[in-house]
Amino acid sequence: MQIIQNYLQVLLNKEIYKIEQSSYENAEKLYQKSKLTTQAGLSPFSVESEALAELSRKNKAKLNAENEVKRALFNLSVLLTLEINKDFDIEEDFTSEIRLEEPPKTDFGIQEIIDNQPIIHSAKNQIQSAKMQTEIVKTNLYPTLSGYVGLGSYYFNNFNDAFTKSTAFIKQYTENFGQQISISAMIPIFNKGITRLQIEQSKMQENLAENNLSQQKMQLKQNIQKAIFDVKAHYQNYISSFEVMKNANLSLGFAEKSYLAGKITIYELNTTRNNAIAAESEMQQAKYNYIFNQKILDFYARKEIQ
Repeated sequence: MQIIQNYLQVLLNKEIYKIEQSSYENAEKLYQKSKLTTQAGLSPFSVESEALAELSRKNKAKLNAENEVKRALFNLSVLLTLEINKDFDIEEDFTSEIRLEEPPKTDFGIQEIIDNQPIIHSAKNQIQSAKMQTEIVKTNLYPTLSGYVGLGSYYFNNFNDAFTKSTAFIKQYTENFGQQISISAMIPIFNKGITRLQIEQSKMQENLAENNLSQQKMQLKQNIQKAIFDVKAHYQNYISSFEVMKNANLSLGFAEKSYLAGKITIYELNTTRNNAIAAESEMQQAKYNYIFNQKILDFYARKEIQ
């Protein structure tokens, strides 16, 4: 999920850079126009000065946005353990458009999602492993039978037959051949209570594994419920931000016409334009926050993340 978050951060920063780039171009056009009108004596020098100051501010904002894009790309490359490359970039084929008339889909069974999580399967396997360990320890309470079967013979040679002549090898081997069979039984009685203690310890491990499963389920349920809430909240925030942006752009259009007609000052125009830029930036932020939280919910639902 961290890779997805960083990827979306790159896309967001690129959107903001486009906004700042467009704002800079508009500020440059306004400066050139105010410069001409000042030279022609149609507007005071303060108008040209304010237009130049605004152009400098927009250039600074554009450079900051560009640096944020580079920073986000750098963070993503580090996360992907790639070599540092100034030409590293991402493909912008991500479908980021959201249909306002389609609210997020959150109508699915939470319990089914919980049961399908790998961490839950792992916790269940730990319980089974603990139970099997208990059964293995219990075998120490059962009687143990063991048996032994042995066959053997031997041969002896004096190496000096001057006084005693050694019996032939085959004859000695046959006469000395022997067999041995033994059976033993071990019946545990007290064993100093060690086995009982081991059984109790193993049962404690079972309880711990079961408690861990319960905690994992509870934590997952809370995380999923929070993800559902966040998706709905960010969707509503995106809708409201979209309306704010739409109205801010409408206001900017009227302000530009009023400025051309001489009804408002350049200061008022810049204020209106900055409000429109801020509204669009907030809308983009809300959009990608919604997309990221939707991806979190898709991750829990084991859906394919695209």
